[in-house]
Amino acid sequence: MHKNPRKERFYQKHKAAIITQVIERRRQNKALVRILLGGQCELCGYSRCLEALEFHHINPQDKKFSVSTARNPNVEKMFLEALKCSLLCRNCHMDVEMGHVVPDWETVNVLK
Repeated sequence: MHKNPRKERFYQKHKAAIITQVIERRRQNKALVRILLGGQCELCGYSRCLEALEFHHINPQDKKFSVSTARNPNVEKMFLEALKCSLLCRNCHMDVEMGHVVPDWETVNVLK
């Protein structure tokens, strides 16, 4: 809710377009960060669909926010947070989360 009535009226009038723009900007920012991190799963090399690549925080204590669900950060903040992550496809990410695969992060993240 805006304190300024003119801004509030503008927002209400253009709400759908504004929301669409925000969603698209977030999608583009996440895609750019995925590309900057190599654009492929660090465990299996999957790279067909950028949206299937997820960010896995290697050290959860260092996590400031979730890169995938970040609401407001700009692309620079997202990238800095993503540097604390390993880029994994959904299958490898679930294997890591469930403990089926325990990667040696020192060898996986040689570029970081």
